Amino acid sequence: MQTEMDSLLNQTRNQATTIQTEMDSLLTQIQDEAKKMQTEREKISEDLNNKVNEFKGQITLVVTIFSAVCCALIVGLVAPYVRSKIKI
Repeated sequence: MQTEMDSLLNQTRNQATTIQTEMDSLLTQIQDEAKKMQTEREKISEDLNNKVNEFKGQITLVVTIFSAVCCALIVGLVAPYVRSKIKI
């Protein structure tokens, strides 16, 4: 009877050790996957920030060109009117 109990106890210990090893392996895999996901998230975030900055630069360029065109139009339209009123 004692031998059977010892045998069952050893089997239980072996199973517990196997389960613990599998759990440790799974935990390591989960941690590795989490690190990969974090790295990928950081890369995506950096790419997105670069695209946003590029877009801001393009918007700034468009606004600058638009402002220059508006100023040229204003000067082109107002200058003849002013000259006609001043009679230079």
